[in-house]
Amino acid sequence: MGGGINVHAWSEQGPVADHHLHTVEHHAADVYVHARAVLTTDVWFTQSSDGGASWRQAHLAGPFNLRAAPLGSHGLGEYQGLAAFGGRGFAAIFTLAAPLAKDGPTDIFFAKIGPGAG
Repeated sequence: MGGGINVHAWSEQGPVADHHLHTVEHHAADVYVHARAVLTTDVWFTQSSDGGASWRQAHLAGPFNLRAAPLGSHGLGEYQGLAAFGGRGFAAIFTLAAPLAKDGPTDIFFAKIGPGAG
């Protein structure tokens, strides 16, 4: 994402809730920690109400260790979605790895995002 945020973002999901609000759910990892054994990663909800000229962020989950996530099937971003609640915010589902995942290498999580979050 832009705006001076120094991260690598991927797994972007972005419905347009109405004609003026654009939204994105994404994973982001600090670009300076790629050489470390633990790659600290978070899930963010980002929205713009001015056509993308400016963006607001809300933290959904994390940090977790991206290096604990399996490659390929059942990896991060494979089970991810964002749905509008008709003026009452959004619902997000996303995959996280250890230490937040408890039932396997990755687990599915849910977050309700209130109106005006970010």
